[in-house]
Amino acid sequence: MSLYNEKVKIINLSELCHQLFATVGIDDAVVRVYTDLLVETYLQGVTTHGTSRVLIYPRRIRNGLLSRGLTIKHVNDDNATSLIDVNYCKGQYVGTMAMAVAIEKSSEHRTGAVALRNSNHLGEMELYSLLAAEKNIIGFNTPDVAAFIKPTEGAERLLGKNPFSFAIKAETFKPITLDMHCPKVVRVNVLLNAKHGQPVSQVLILNNKSEHATDSNALFGAGGSLIPLGEHKGCGQSLVMELLTVVLSQRLISHKIQTLYDLKVTESYKGAHFFIAIDVGRFLPVEASSNAAAQLITRIKTSREAADKEKIYSPGGIKHKTKEKNSNDGFQVKSLINNELNTYAKELGITNEI
Repeated sequence: MSLYNEKVKIINLSELCHQLFATVGIDDAVVRVYTDLLVETYLQGVTTHGTSRVLIYPRRIRNGLLSRGLTIKHVNDDNATSLIDVNYCKGQYVGTMAMAVAIEKSSEHRTGAVALRNSNHLGEMELYSLLAAEKNIIGFNTPDVAAFIKPTEGAERLLGKNPFSFAIKAETFKPITLDMHCPKVVRVNVLLNAKHGQPVSQVLILNNKSEHATDSNALFGAGGSLIPLGEHKGCGQSLVMELLTVVLSQRLISHKIQTLYDLKVTESYKGAHFFIAIDVGRFLPVEASSNAAAQLITRIKTSREAADKEKIYSPGGIKHKTKEKNSNDGFQVKSLINNELNTYAKELGITNEI
């Protein structure tokens, strides 16, 4: 039996999300931003940040862990920097806002940097760095998330997967994007495998004895952890991203953040995020920098392919290709997640399905 349902139409997913959030009274401006980014995520073929998260947000709002409104406070705002307390507002909305502020500051001061405190899950990091790249500005962003990585030689989960993203414009090409996590696999992929009763590769997770494991459920017991990319290098990467977020925003470190999926928690997420925008045009003409980037990408894409390979992709290239296809054909959602979403909608009296 296939793990995926029939192709989902964009309009069906958008309408259902709007109705789900309407039942908990969340601000319509926030819902619009969220649904737009959710659809964009699926169009790019990224299924780990989609409907599996939709179920969580309304429940956290009902439990008072996520704000319905837009109570935002600028704690410290200087020429090129800003520290903003977003009061547990929906992450996708404040992430879009934060990058917009960073972009505006970069246009005046070459570089703009924004730190968020008391934030929530943002979804796919690339969506925010792309906001900058579309304006010929280099974009960077990173969050601090719940700990699921043990430091090198350590036995406790103390570091988060702490993803980060860069996006850079390259003339006639689509923006060059790097969006990556510190572990070899993201936690939600292991979670979906566990829900479907599927194992994982033994190089991805450790059990509570710090032994390589294939049982997906081993990650979620006490002491289970994700294996970082490059072993100690991945741990170092995670730590640096955490220093950028928690130090500048003065928020909780990873091992004190509650996991997004635990519906029994009684405290808000209290996440931290950091955004940078660099206005290339304040260093040299935009055309010159974009052309230089395009020349490098052209050299790579026109180089000799490896055996049995037909095409060389630049970073982000496969996502751009997938988006074009899914925009026309629709996209698939794992059947279990799709069924959970439709069931929850019915509990709320919503008859629409995806």
